[in-house]
Amino acid sequence: MESAYEQLGATLQHVPVQPPRFPVISNVTGAEVQTPIEIRRTLQDQVTGTVRWLDCVERLANLGCDFFIELGPGGVLAGLLRRTRGEVGVISVADADSVRKCAELL
Repeated sequence: MESAYEQLGATLQHVPVQPPRFPVISNVTGAEVQTPIEIRRTLQDQVTGTVRWLDCVERLANLGCDFFIELGPGGVLAGLLRRTRGEVGVISVADADSVRKCAELL
């Protein structure tokens, strides 16, 4: 994984990154990243780092997030959210039908 880590870091140096217009929480720190340097570093760190799922969810809740959308097949993360933060809304979006349902909710 170390070579993938190094290769991704080198590649990210050539990717234009702007400061985010909304809060972005890093999976490897559970904290908000605000600068292009932080974004590149934490993206690279995801190759070898541990996902801090509960820290991320807690940070988002502290920022006022009360509705979460899981994108992709399955519903594992939505289920985990329901078990850990039952008071938040959550929907899984994986196909055209669920995209329509999500759009109606929003």
